[in-house]
Amino acid sequence: MVVDGGPAGLVNDVRDLIWRLERLWSRFLETSEVAALNNAPGSITVVSKETFLLASCAVRAQEATGGLFNPLMLSQLESHGYRESWESSDRIPSMAPI
Repeated sequence: MVVDGGPAGLVNDVRDLIWRLERLWSRFLETSEVAALNNAPGSITVVSKETFLLASCAVRAQEATGGLFNPLMLSQLESHGYRESWESSDRIPSMAPI
């Protein structure tokens, strides 16, 4: 990432990056790449470089921890009630973008 414009430019660039990755990786956004992967297990799914890197790092973390970290636990998360974003529930207060 190249930042141009001093601290204000940095803040804007980082905020834009965070929102871009949220749109790619949120399992609660039907249009995200993570949602596409979750909705098509075992199928070939074309994803961005960022999502491919995320998945690759998750697999390496699973291997490095001997399975203590497991990125493939969607059904277990959902069986324990984590089916919706905390932002859409009463669990935590809503947080507006900066």
